[in-house]
Amino acid sequence: MYLITEEEQLAVLAMHQAYQRLKELGWQDIVEFTCRSLPKPTFLLGIELGSLRPMECECHIEDDDIVFTTMDDHDLHDAYAREVEPIMFRHYEASSADRKRMDE
Repeated sequence: MYLITEEEQLAVLAMHQAYQRLKELGWQDIVEFTCRSLPKPTFLLGIELGSLRPMECECHIEDDDIVFTTMDDHDLHDAYAREVEPIMFRHYEASSADRKRMDE
């Protein structure tokens, strides 16, 4: 007897396959991340739990904690900087427009 249904097993398998594929494409677990040795500001793409797409994030240190913020929002008319908790990330070179937007 299983603790989960066959449908749940298939969903967990799909989640694992997506995770493995993202790792193959260069994404990393957030527990592997450190921004202490990276240039400031540090920009990355992050995936939050349950999100449907990656978001542009900036990493900075605040009271010895790593904080991720983003201006990326589904409602662009009401965009504001907010803290996020990505579960996976990938580094990328932010454009000057991205940097300017994150500085505002």
